Amino acid sequence: MMNCFVWYVTAICLLTKIALCENFVPPNVWENVGYEKLVDVKHAYINEALLVTIKNIADEPQSEYFLALPENVFDKISLFEVQLANKKVYITSSLYHSKTILDDGKIAGYGIIGLPSAIEPGNEVSLLIKFSHTCLLYTSPSPRD
Repeated sequence: MMNCFVWYVTAICLLTKIALCENFVPPNVWENVGYEKLVDVKHAYINEALLVTIKNIADEPQSEYFLALPENVFDKISLFEVQLANKKVYITSSLYHSKTILDDGKIAGYGIIGLPSAIEPGNEVSLLIKFSHTCLLYTSPSPRD
């Protein structure tokens, strides 16, 4: 009897997880040309900074960029801000309201970055993306190893 209950609860949880994910797929219009990551773990929360250079590979100008974030980070973000890398100009950014199940079964959320002007095909732009979260990170190799 207990086994049936456990299977029932597990099935409900999995179906709920699938139902809550829209399988939103952002348009494939950008190529990540450069990617640098800095992680600051001095505080009770984690600060991450990404320097991302992106190139418009579409046939038309683009004004939105979607940054994929793992579910464990996305769920615990407290700050998400973006600025042009070569200027101290903050640009419009927010977190997308739903998540996506990826091909490997993992779940990702997206940060939406609204560029100040549309980027022409073939052109690049560099963004400094900063976010803070309370997701636990583990060292590699683990201290227990």
